[in-house]
Amino acid sequence: ADSKLSSRSTALEQVKRALLEELGTYLESHTEVRNAQLTMDQITAMTAGVVQTQIMEEKWNGREYWLRAKVEADPAKVAADLENMKQNQSKMRELEELKRKADQALAENEKL
Repeated sequence: ADSKLSSRSTALEQVKRALLEELGTYLESHTEVRNAQLTMDQITAMTAGVVQTQIMEEKWNGREYWLRAKVEADPAKVAADLENMKQNQSKMRELEELKRKADQALAENEKL
């Protein structure tokens, strides 16, 4: 059974996520096909931002938790954070591809 504190934490996390998702979400799709066979199909959804929260009212009866909160986020800051995240993801993919090519070149050199 959840305690009041863990219920509050979960509820606050959910309302923060809901606000950020409403303000902006970055979707990324990655599909891998080898020998005409789908080997991987991954969709990633990300959101980012700083959310200010203020609990306005809460109720806990020992079993159920109810929360009313004021949540605020700057839409421009959320958009900027998402763009930074997108750029970092792009750079990570580039680095992974460079590492893969370097590993292939090293393996070919070892064969010689």
